[in-house]
Amino acid sequence: MKNRRLYYFLGVVAILPAWYFIDIRMNINNYEKELRKYLIDSRKYADEEILSIKGKHSKTPAYG
Repeated sequence: MKNRRLYYFLGVVAILPAWYFIDIRMNINNYEKELRKYLIDSRKYADEEILSIKGKHSKTPAYG
């Protein structure tokens, strides 16, 4: 019984950091899509002019 609880605890401890990084990646993807949409709709860039938008995780949001 104690081993089962230990395995559940270790499973939760292993899943939480993974979920954190998956959530960050999903947010970055959403920001990339929103930026692309903003540039096309509001700033009137052509789709061909936007070669790539790559977000990266850091303390200060940046696109490069």
